[in-house]
Amino acid sequence: MELIYYVYVLDSAERLKGVITIRQLLSYPRARLEEFMRPRSGLGRPDDSPERVAEVTEKYNLLAVPVLDAQGSSSAS
Repeated sequence: MELIYYVYVLDSAERLKGVITIRQLLSYPRARLEEFMRPRSGLGRPDDSPERVAEVTEKYNLLAVPVLDAQGSSSAS
């Protein structure tokens, strides 16, 4: 079973605005996401090497790295 640690916050054009943890989301049920989400940081690109992804993961202390295209959209969109 996969565990989900993060929720990625998107704008109306489906571009990444920020990241929140599930723990934060559950801890602040009435707060606005902007109050506690981490701004876009630790982003990956589809052509990044595994070493680059590992550097980003370590630098931002992440368990997962969102992968975005040049326009800032999810590659899965």
